[in-house]
Amino acid sequence: MSINKKKQDNKDIKLGLVLVLVIILSTVIMLQKTADLVKDRRASKFETIDSRIEPFGKVNMPSSGTVESVAVINSIEKSETIAKVYTGSEIYNMACTACHTAGIAGSPKLTDTLNWEPRIKQGIDTLRAHAINGYTGLAGYMPPKGGRLDLSDMDINNAIDYMLSQIQQ
Repeated sequence: MSINKKKQDNKDIKLGLVLVLVIILSTVIMLQKTADLVKDRRASKFETIDSRIEPFGKVNMPSSGTVESVAVINSIEKSETIAKVYTGSEIYNMACTACHTAGIAGSPKLTDTLNWEPRIKQGIDTLRAHAINGYTGLAGYMPPKGGRLDLSDMDINNAIDYMLSQIQQ
């Protein structure tokens, strides 16, 4: 029985050696293939990557010194941006009428003096703050600036003044 055991041990050792040789051989082959791939890379392959990830625009500052860039910048007409000042009724018609005509989200209708009374009693500063910053109360929800964040605080104040003048009539 001991001879069979020795034969089995020899087979196990041979099998282990074969496995180690296969692992070493595959590692050497993979390392060689990797080295070949690295050598095969050329700068032209990276140029296409660079062209794909470069910014789509470039800033040409006047201090860059090129005559063309200075001439182009000087030829551009300077425009003055003038913000349009809206009246209270214009703001109401653009932003407020959607909710305050139908009473959406608990908003008091422009003609509903009963629902406006408790709000007016809180004071004009509170009304303005709620309209500009938004407000959630028991009666409903007022989004900041009526959902028109592009409007200025002055526009919202003009709309509030217009609405108050309509309520008091």
